[in-house]
Amino acid sequence: LAESYNNIGEYEKSAATFFEYITGADKGKYPADLRAESLVFMAGAFADLDDGIFTAEKFMNDKNVAFKDTLYFEIGMKNKSRDRLDEALKSFKRLLEISPNYINAPKAHISMISIYEDKKRYDEAQESRFTLVKNFDASSDWYSANRKNEEVVKIASDAINQAYFDIPQHYHR
Repeated sequence: LAESYNNIGEYEKSAATFFEYITGADKGKYPADLRAESLVFMAGAFADLDDGIFTAEKFMNDKNVAFKDTLYFEIGMKNKSRDRLDEALKSFKRLLEISPNYINAPKAHISMISIYEDKKRYDEAQESRFTLVKNFDASSDWYSANRKNEEVVKIASDAINQAYFDIPQHYHR
């Protein structure tokens, strides 16, 4: 049903239907085998809307669920993959504002830098590199919250190393 709503352009109804499935699966009401995929599809429905991140935030405002940050991240990733770069930036910025310690925050930040580069907004890319180093290094709150997850710590560490490499190059453009 949710995909049918999506196919006819009823993106908010589609997202709401995916939400019902996800929360139902979390409560054991439905099989959870399609839960992760449904979250991505829900994000895709919001990503099809202009200002989809804000529509999603309004929809999720009164919902007490643990996957809001993942939804917002996936909205950004969907927008980026669809070349809706301004929408992706809005999504990633909003995610980082409301959930700076989210496990995939470094990936969101890396995506922002990439988008700024693609859009030839080099000064913003450079500023984002400095912010990335500050927000995800070993002395950061994010690191304290996620230090036991070696995979994401490595992603953050690699991104910081790349930023250290790219920062001086910015001045030689």
